[in-house]
Amino acid sequence: MKIAIFDADKQAMETCTAHVKQLAKQHGVDIQLKYYESADNLIFQMDDTRKWPDLLYLNLSSQEAEGVRVARWLREQGCTCEMILLAVSFKYVLFGYDMDALYYFIRGKVEQEKFESVFLKAVRKIEVQSPQMVTFAHNGESRIMHINDILYFEVENRMVILYSGDGKNPFRFYSTLERVKNILPKEAFIRIHRSYLVSVSKIKQLYDRKIILRNGVVLPVGRTYYSALINFLNNR
Repeated sequence: MKIAIFDADKQAMETCTAHVKQLAKQHGVDIQLKYYESADNLIFQMDDTRKWPDLLYLNLSSQEAEGVRVARWLREQGCTCEMILLAVSFKYVLFGYDMDALYYFIRGKVEQEKFESVFLKAVRKIEVQSPQMVTFAHNGESRIMHINDILYFEVENRMVILYSGDGKNPFRFYSTLERVKNILPKEAFIRIHRSYLVSVSKIKQLYDRKIILRNGVVLPVGRTYYSALINFLNNR
């Protein structure tokens, strides 16, 4: 789950970040955190829709106009991320409604239990509403992945190994490639081998019964899957 924190107050940002990291670890939620201290920097970085957050903690306590600009810009661009607002008063409560904010905290009156319940509510909503996310679990650990971050899956004995391009270590869980494919968006992934299920968008080249991914990884194409792969790529 991609989380962004916008706060011009460095100390307040660090506090919020620490709480979010603690909750994510406690509840086994896999997160990617980004921090922004200026509206211009956030807007520049999020010009690519793939970098939009799933959850945004937005501080309206300092440099209020900047926080307002960030929220409005994201909504105008079509970003439907969950927003949690933090402010010094109820001054912007109507603004929160206009921005469809998930919750509105008053700075200095944030109870840890409430902060936790709102975080978990956001996680549940994001998991249910976003077709671009999928969750895998093993031994009490959950990994929530963006479809665009997944490179490929490999089966090894009874374990499936998920490889991603987000810098995370490979994640192992019990399943089969057929079961995994059935929970992913249709035609987003294709079997190229009895041991590999690959993200179509990550395929750079097909050469000599091998595929080369955009990150340079080379994978074999099984004889059984070769013709279907050729037909699929030719009709994309």
